[in-house]
Amino acid sequence: MNHNERIAIFGSRVLEDGTPSGSLLRRTLGGLEAAKTMMSPGFFVTGGTSDERIPTEAAVMKDVLLENGIDASDILCDHDSKDTLASVLALHAQVSTSEHIFVCSDNYHVLRIVFLLFILGRKATPLWIVSGHTKTGVINWAYMWAREVVASVYDGVVLAWRRLTKGIST
Repeated sequence: MNHNERIAIFGSRVLEDGTPSGSLLRRTLGGLEAAKTMMSPGFFVTGGTSDERIPTEAAVMKDVLLENGIDASDILCDHDSKDTLASVLALHAQVSTSEHIFVCSDNYHVLRIVFLLFILGRKATPLWIVSGHTKTGVINWAYMWAREVVASVYDGVVLAWRRLTKGIST
């Protein structure tokens, strides 16, 4: 189905029993909550796994979306990406440039994703979801924000270099 809007939900850890971590569930439910304000959005879920004994992050998010009434034809999945940059590149490749992208992840993470999409010439809007800092703790949450600043610079340089040398199209 063609969509004008696409909610891109970025993965997080899947627990050993195959259920979503608190962060993964919060991100997926945040995307579902945002969808209530849109006409008929599509979804893009991204996240692989390095442990073949558990489902991919994308598969777990897709299951949550299906359980909440989203039609399978409205969900694009990226089961291969194992980091943010790979997920952004998969999103860029799979989602039509005619669709407006809404980025759903933890609040400390969405700005890097929007920044990387900007480097690729894509307009994206961050979705601000319920924060997980109360369960994570202030020090760990501050660490996550600081890590994102460093990762944003690193991924931005890597992506800009790839665009220049490998001709990634916008």
